[in-house]
Amino acid sequence: MGDFGLLKENITADDNAKSFCGSPAYLSPEMVQKKGATRASDIYGIGAILYELVTGTLPFYEEDFDKLYHKIENNQVSMPKHVSNECKDLIEVGIMLYPLETDGEGPGEASGGG
Repeated sequence: MGDFGLLKENITADDNAKSFCGSPAYLSPEMVQKKGATRASDIYGIGAILYELVTGTLPFYEEDFDKLYHKIENNQVSMPKHVSNECKDLIEVGIMLYPLETDGEGPGEASGGG
């Protein structure tokens, strides 16, 4: 579910959105590091939501924000045994592998290509 009233228009691959509205538990690593949101942040968010839908819990949760941010930045998430390998692969594309392997950049963004 999204609130398109918060939508930012005319954001290009070279722009990072700096504003934040929502739960800190869904922040991507680049947002925690105050680098701004990229396209990868959207993929990360989808992975976090998918994780929650499949497991019934947040991928990262702590009452203390500093501990929460540390877990997000260091990718300290565990996958329950009941999650199928196919679903694990899909979740990993979002919250585990995609933002980290591309340093927060989406496909083609790190190299400047599309």
